[in-house]
Amino acid sequence: RDVDALVQLLVASSDLALHMQIMFALRNYATSDENTRARIGKADGIQTIVFAMQIHRGPEPCNALLQELAMWTLWNLAMCPVNSVRMSGSSALAATLDAMVTHVSVAGVQEQGCWLLVYLVWNDLHCRQRARLCSAQDVVYSAMCAHPHHQGVQQYAQQCLHHLEDGPNDREPLNLAETVPTRALSQSIFPKSVPRLFRK
Repeated sequence: RDVDALVQLLVASSDLALHMQIMFALRNYATSDENTRARIGKADGIQTIVFAMQIHRGPEPCNALLQELAMWTLWNLAMCPVNSVRMSGSSALAATLDAMVTHVSVAGVQEQGCWLLVYLVWNDLHCRQRARLCSAQDVVYSAMCAHPHHQGVQQYAQQCLHHLEDGPNDREPLNLAETVPTRALSQSIFPKSVPRLFRK
């Protein structure tokens, strides 16, 4: 019920501050368990998160924070197979590439963006083809060049390029347990403390 209410609030408003707080809450829910991830997807949470990304596209740092949070939430949702299918049919790919191009200097956006791209393309031939047509490889290369000493960006960018270049049967399955980003908070633009109106 809390998940449904959060998704509805996200749709009902265009206020950045409110969207930021809701996104923190959804991120926390999305990192909890499989059932909660499925509930968010069923509540149309994926396209709603993408909607928030699209209306806060500007180059301002506050928008970069929302984009980072949104992509962090989306790749967690993609861990649920049903959500992965939903995401392939959404505008998540375009929104991710747009965020990475707009905020190329923000390491957190690039790290989360590369990791979300891995989820989108690693086992979906059609999404991989769309990503190539949208110049995803150029976007990922730009991320690597902009952050040559950032371990997370370099690792997930290289993994993303590997999946973009290989065919569907040319690689091992994605090992989620070994490759989930763990340094995002310390390397991102997140403030040390943030208001969280919505807690589990």
